[in-house]
Amino acid sequence: MTSLKEQRRTTTGKMTRKDLIDRVAEKFGLKKKEAEAIVKFVFQEIAETVKKGERVSIQGFGAFELRELKGRKIRNPRTGEVVKVPKREKVVFVDKITHSRFQRWKG
Repeated sequence: MTSLKEQRRTTTGKMTRKDLIDRVAEKFGLKKKEAEAIVKFVFQEIAETVKKGERVSIQGFGAFELRELKGRKIRNPRTGEVVKVPKREKVVFVDKITHSRFQRWKG
């Protein structure tokens, strides 16, 4: 029998941070505060490592990495004015399934 939380998650098609905390607490018999501390720690470690420019690779899941986006010029649709957007960095997640499919397609 599925719980109300699981039914809600499957109907919305997404898992929130709170759902993840609930699942960790349930799976390992922890209090929710303990599970929340663990989940928070994992996310902070990933964020800090990626911020330093290092790739975080989790085998069987995927990888988080920092990518640099080139600066470019765009046009304001209201005024027609050309605006320069400076280069910036963006955190991306490359999931294992999509990446492996792309590599096979790429040849």
